Amino acid sequence: AGEVATAVTAATLTSVIVFAPIVFGSATDSLFVWLSSVGITISVAILFSLLISLTLIPFLTSRILKPKNTKPSAFLNKMLDKYVTTLRWTTLRHPKLTLFVFVPVLVAITIGAGVVFKIFQVDEEAEVLNKRIYMWYEFSDNLDYHQTREYVKYVQEALHDNEGKLEVKTVYSYYTDNYAATTVYFKDRYLGKKQLVEKRKLLREVLPEMAGVKIHLGDEQGQSSGGAQVIAVNIFGEDKQALNELADEVKRRFEYLDDFTDVKTSVENGREQIEISLDKELASRFSLTSQGIAGIMNLTFRGVQLNRFQTKEREVPMIISLDPSDKVGLFNLQNLLVGMQDEKEITLGSVATFEEARGESHIWRENQLTTVSVQGLYEGKDSGDLMRQITAIMNSIEYPLGYYWSYSSKIRDREQQQSQMGTNALLAIVCVYMLMAALFESLLHPLVIMLCLPLAAVGVVLIMVCTGTKMGIMAMIGIVILIGVVVNNGIVLIDHINNFRRRGLPMEDAVIEGGRERFRPIVMTAATTVLGLFPL
Repeated sequence: AGEVATAVTAATLTSVIVFAPIVFGSATDSLFVWLSSVGITISVAILFSLLISLTLIPFLTSRILKPKNTKPSAFLNKMLDKYVTTLRWTTLRHPKLTLFVFVPVLVAITIGAGVVFKIFQVDEEAEVLNKRIYMWYEFSDNLDYHQTREYVKYVQEALHDNEGKLEVKTVYSYYTDNYAATTVYFKDRYLGKKQLVEKRKLLREVLPEMAGVKIHLGDEQGQSSGGAQVIAVNIFGEDKQALNELADEVKRRFEYLDDFTDVKTSVENGREQIEISLDKELASRFSLTSQGIAGIMNLTFRGVQLNRFQTKEREVPMIISLDPSDKVGLFNLQNLLVGMQDEKEITLGSVATFEEARGESHIWRENQLTTVSVQGLYEGKDSGDLMRQITAIMNSIEYPLGYYWSYSSKIRDREQQQSQMGTNALLAIVCVYMLMAALFESLLHPLVIMLCLPLAAVGVVLIMVCTGTKMGIMAMIGIVILIGVVVNNGIVLIDHINNFRRRGLPMEDAVIEGGRERFRPIVMTAATTVLGLFPL
């Protein structure tokens, strides 16, 4: 226990300290809030395992285990012999060839493979597995839920007729006044991005064309759906009309981009409405104000919530409101009583004009400026190339003074997360090095151990190449955690070599004997870590 105490303590603390930059990092980002909770949980568990390994396990070993004459595994013996032979060849006979030729070539091949297979291009959709595609309906006219239901039934019949072609498991639809949505679930439990893109193409082929309605394959809130990536830009300014004109021009240019579909502006998501323009001069003759008329309309169409009526058995909610039939139709709106003069009723239609128009459901503001968004769904492979094209298009447009554009908050947050993960990785490396320097009381020994990190990156890149995985945010998280894991084997090995050196063995003999004796426990700990994570 005393012989391995320093090594085990260092190995444990390095696994804990990589979480420090995350735990004490940004508290406003939901991803890092979640990661900090995970880091605290793992750290507490590992620290208690260290306490048990240095106290309880030696005690139980001395009381329970008895020495047995067992033969070592023939397979492990063969591996050990080959390892020692390789160690002698690389460390003792050809150290310069190993350091200046083999290692650089291995790293170069790894980087080249990563570049060729484009795994260094960050793809936030790389890990996404889905089993459904969400569709929402855009209606050109105001419809009640009876009318939207007919459109939904028509779409569901088309999906049912092509159930075998699409491999549909079930279809769920939701409809109400002026809104409808359909979610298609497929028989496969999870579908990758390429499979979902194919499903989207098949859906476009089978979905019927209907007058007055357009079906969008994607999420209304701007989230990606069905293997496509939502890319959106925001345009900021003061005048709404100018913003709408800029958004229409941006949409027109975006529609020429390859693999960029369902391009729309936030203005298109609006509903038909009645715009009321008050004749202020005429209204002032009757002592009417826009605020007063607005208050009457609010009282009339929304009603007024009253205090609950108390009975012996229960409370009854109370509200003053018009009969539902009196709230419907332009006639009721025009004949709304807004004032009295000389015992004559003054209606809204006598002091205002009415016009049917399409207006936005929401008016979005950011940084105290009105914003209009333009978004589309990208189904291609290289989103980075599309982002460069979008940036060039947006920069080529002439904006009035005080107007500007930026990518959506989702894209900005993703870029910030990637930058934060890179910073966390550098901080983790510094923390691990400082910790090992304090425990080993040396600046050189931790530097030797830290050489494990670039060689660990070799394994990371090769596995990602073999599995076709790109550098997503989850891969970055795994790399940060890996920094604390991969140095453990180096710590155990260097510490044991130091023990031999303190006993007077020459450096070369200490390296060979240290490698021979620590080969088995290093293989065991590495194998248990891999197998423990394998089910995930």
